[in-house]
Amino acid sequence: MTAWNPVRRGAMHHRHLAMGATMAERGGWQQPAYYRSADEELRLLSATVGLCDISPAGKLKLQGSDLDQLLAAVFPGAGGLAVGGVRLVASGPGPAQVVLARLALDEILAVTPTDQAPSLAETLGGGPDRCAHVVDLTSALAGVRITGPEAGPLLARVTELDASPSAFPDMQCAQAKVAEVHGTLLQLDLGGVPSFDLYFSRDFGEYMWEALMEAGELHGVEPVGMDAMERFLA
Repeated sequence: MTAWNPVRRGAMHHRHLAMGATMAERGGWQQPAYYRSADEELRLLSATVGLCDISPAGKLKLQGSDLDQLLAAVFPGAGGLAVGGVRLVASGPGPAQVVLARLALDEILAVTPTDQAPSLAETLGGGPDRCAHVVDLTSALAGVRITGPEAGPLLARVTELDASPSAFPDMQCAQAKVAEVHGTLLQLDLGGVPSFDLYFSRDFGEYMWEALMEAGELHGVEPVGMDAMERFLA
């Protein structure tokens, strides 16, 4: 009997199509590969600011009073993460990484490669001797990456959070309203270029995409596909 493996679509799928995106399947999700060309979008990320849909990333919420012990057991050296801090840890023998963002003493958002969320959720499930719980929010949260020299000024138009380098440096996280929607913001600069990952309820997917595009008009914002983003990360 053939297994049924449907391809998933993010909350902003139809906006991408309307903007001329060429879609491709990655990790069981339909994602924008490019809008114009990967070369043009790659140059944009270094010159102004680009928006990239990162909704397919695995997103796990870890809660409990024993999170430090749990992390230390699963990710050696991951203990001691302060509230508001972000840390990158290896997810296996390859180059893939898990992003750990400590939102509170008893709450961490773990962002994983697209196909690793289920297995990591099982691994992090704690046990009868630990007060730690895991909820898979991969399909519940949408995500947008805002990357480029103009990323901070764009964000300043849609949030009261001070996202300037002095107030919100690299490898930090915060919960704040963005375009009047509750979101979780992670600053993860890429090669010295400002970059913010924003996660929020998928119910606001199209609204948030449009709000960020409108706020970024004066800053030269354009949508960016995964082809350019992967080359930018390389």
